[in-house]
Amino acid sequence: MAALVAAIAILGVVVVLQTGGGADEVDATTSADIQAVFQNGGSYVLTSDVEINGGTVSSDLVLDLNGHTLTTTDSIQINARFTVNDSSSNNTGMIYASIDSDMITVGYEELSTEKAPNASLIMNSGTIVLESNINGSDTITAFEDVVINGGIIQ
Repeated sequence: MAALVAAIAILGVVVVLQTGGGADEVDATTSADIQAVFQNGGSYVLTSDVEINGGTVSSDLVLDLNGHTLTTTDSIQINARFTVNDSSSNNTGMIYASIDSDMITVGYEELSTEKAPNASLIMNSGTIVLESNINGSDTITAFEDVVINGGIIQ
């Protein structure tokens, strides 16, 4: 590694690496933006409300709701580490669904009947709300870790 740094310095090449220290803003006007975030992971801040048709969190993801609402019309599957924050001053950021099924499933891939052992939901702030007309629909179904450090789950 030292040789590589020395070679870069000698050639006068500047290399910038993203180390995950900051959060990228997501112009969340389409569900495709959020689907890409779910798939690729990283650290993101919502800049507007958005509606998605469910999805799968496949890579470690930190999502700052930033006072906005992420509405889902289908279930969200978590197969990696998913951390939810809300940095807004009034803590109004929300993940919301009005569906007649479980809203969030942590660590179980329904189609393959396999557990996702590295899956976890970490809730630091914000709100997760499921409005359902079916008894037995759960806001969160967990086969792996759910850590609640703050926020509200309804």
